[in-house]
Amino acid sequence: NNNLTERKVEARLDDSGNLEIKSLNGGDVRINFVTAAATDAANLGLAQALGFGDQALIRADGGNGTNNVEVTALGSPALTSFALYEGVNDLAERSDSVHSLTDATGTTLNSVYAAGDFYSIGVNGGTAVNIDLNGATIQSFIDDINTNTSLNQLIQATFDDETGQITIRAIDSSVQSVQIGFVTLVAGTYNFGFGTAPLTTTVGGATADIENLLLGSAAGALADLEGEYNNILDQIDQLVGDSGYRGTNLLNGDDLTTFFNEDRSSSLITDGVVFTSGGLGISSGNFGRVESVDQAITEIRTATDTVRSFGNSIANDLAIIQTREDFTKNTINNLEEGADKLTVADQNEEGANLLALQTRQTLGVTSLALASQSQQAVLRLF
Repeated sequence: NNNLTERKVEARLDDSGNLEIKSLNGGDVRINFVTAAATDAANLGLAQALGFGDQALIRADGGNGTNNVEVTALGSPALTSFALYEGVNDLAERSDSVHSLTDATGTTLNSVYAAGDFYSIGVNGGTAVNIDLNGATIQSFIDDINTNTSLNQLIQATFDDETGQITIRAIDSSVQSVQIGFVTLVAGTYNFGFGTAPLTTTVGGATADIENLLLGSAAGALADLEGEYNNILDQIDQLVGDSGYRGTNLLNGDDLTTFFNEDRSSSLITDGVVFTSGGLGISSGNFGRVESVDQAITEIRTATDTVRSFGNSIANDLAIIQTREDFTKNTINNLEEGADKLTVADQNEEGANLLALQTRQTLGVTSLALASQSQQAVLRLF
């Protein structure tokens, strides 16, 4: 550390007595274990003695001299390439040949291009998979990684058209390290910008140059979070699909028309929205890069604003519908009351009328009886 021109790396013992070496500026750290014996066994023994035995790997030097026992710890949870170009200021495209790629200054990155050239990728020290480089384009390179059954459950390769970068990231929480290298029949160099140094060999004969890259400590956790995030998106899509009622689904783009009178001349249209994850503009989680996480956060915030806006809109429509419903109910009650007054007799009034009629009838009968008795009394006088 004292030999560094700037203090960017710190070594210390943690609370458990383990040696910890970390970058202070978020960069990558490459540790090379070298002993006086300069043999693989001795160098591995040194790595073991310092507590790095499970992480250090013999890095084949491609015929450049003694093998290296080393480990490279990345500051990020993914392997991210340089910004790739095809000539100066011409950002690379998916269809560009891997062999023709350059850096921003136009310097060729990959010097070999023939049958028998392979890029070697392994995970967690397992058996490496060879990706054919002969005639490969950027798209075919990432496709070969993503369709390989030994790799595609553990890592995923993507290409960013805006930045011209290739990213290889963990999609399973078990992924801790990735081993990269290349196999060629002739001397050459391959350099996508993964790791801390170009992969170089000075001799032919299918010599492999390999570097062991430890992903950032958050790689596994991010892979789990990414899986949970994508599962939530699937649940959102299923929830939207189940939200229909009587053939209308306001959350899946259907409109609802509510009529307020008998001839349908008064109505209200409630516009539906598409609230699937895609409709809300939320893309599948990709937590291998800071930019992708920031993009996910931005998408969620935008989607939240969209949901809130729709909530306000539908609340306004609901208030109108409830007001019209109350008005209609009151109108119905008034009409029913008026109809009842026209057709339904008042029990008290009709009872009084009946009693009056009965009284008049009784008085009439009594009057007739008195009149008859008076006539009979007169007749008795004679």
